[in-house]
Amino acid sequence: MAGPIRASASPESAPAARPAGARLRRALRRAALCELGSAAALCLFALAAVLAPWIAPHAPQAQDLPARLSGPSAVHPLGVDELGRDQLSRLLMGARVAIGMGLGVVILSAAIGTAVGAWAGLRGGWWDEGLMRCIDVLVAFPGLLLAIALVAVLGPDLRNTFLALCAIGWVGYARLSRAQALSLREREFVGAARACGASPLRVVARHLIPNLLGPVLVQATLGVGGVVVAEASLSFLGLGVQPPAASWGSMLRSGSQHLLDAPWLALFPGLAIAALVLSLNFLGDALGARLDPGRPNASRGLASWSGI
Repeated sequence: MAGPIRASASPESAPAARPAGARLRRALRRAALCELGSAAALCLFALAAVLAPWIAPHAPQAQDLPARLSGPSAVHPLGVDELGRDQLSRLLMGARVAIGMGLGVVILSAAIGTAVGAWAGLRGGWWDEGLMRCIDVLVAFPGLLLAIALVAVLGPDLRNTFLALCAIGWVGYARLSRAQALSLREREFVGAARACGASPLRVVARHLIPNLLGPVLVQATLGVGGVVVAEASLSFLGLGVQPPAASWGSMLRSGSQHLLDAPWLALFPGLAIAALVLSLNFLGDALGARLDPGRPNASRGLASWSGI
């Protein structure tokens, strides 16, 4: 009696599986290297911002008028601006403004928006309706235009720029935390806390906020890059950091007037802004991949490496 007939593998299918696996491994390696590079870049930016007063080769306001508009050299590695100031020193001091503004605005905006959104999502009723109507009004206008209007009313300086960005930055966190709270308030642990007599404030603080910190953390990481761009835009328009203080936006504005005779004055601040924002976006994507189990493993390189 003839034995069972076994289907033999097609000679074309076996070789095809190996290249697919090799492509996946290469993609994973590239993603991990890209995310590791973004983490290293963020560490360098943070070190540069913290150590700027000690590692800057010159004082950021010191002038060397005979060397004005000169290119990169041993004395001035990134060149000299139109007032004879060292570009590298000013770039390092500008990193303190960019990173400090980004972290400060995001921390305050996330704290306010998360608390307000979680409270409105839990209570519902007129709390929720009032919050959503307020958010609808703010979302109806471009955020940068609102920031420009607020800074123009308050006056152009670093403190008012911070307040203006915080005034419009909490909206996204409030919408996100409200959406998460609407889902979490139907869960069993929230019902159990209410049955035990926990006050709404305790339910928000002890049960809702800890369970929605993952999405808020991802949005906060991406939000730092948005604040860096917004601060640079306001400084470029003359509404942010005022001279003679160093800011990447104001450096970019002054460098844009010398694109033909000294292009490095605009090149280096622009590269710094782009590198910082891209690194933050890669980090935010990696955190999202780590905190969302449904996403493919191909984008979890940094999260798996860092142990977040």
